[in-house]
Amino acid sequence: MLTIVSSSVSGTSATQSCPAANPNVVTGGYTGIGGGGNGQYTIESYPNASNQWTVSLNVSDPGWTIYAICSK
Repeated sequence: MLTIVSSSVSGTSATQSCPAANPNVVTGGYTGIGGGGNGQYTIESYPNASNQWTVSLNVSDPGWTIYAICSK
């Protein structure tokens, strides 16, 4: 069983944690960047622990969403 967790964030970096019921991160990602025409791109998008996904951007963004897909 998989669950998707997400958070609305701002800035250049964010980490999404998996809930206790589904503690293992399978993959992750983000949406909502690059619309401002400021040359924004992703520097990193990776699992930084067994239960977390991290995304880092090259330019601060005032509003984007980070996701983690988690399993039991």
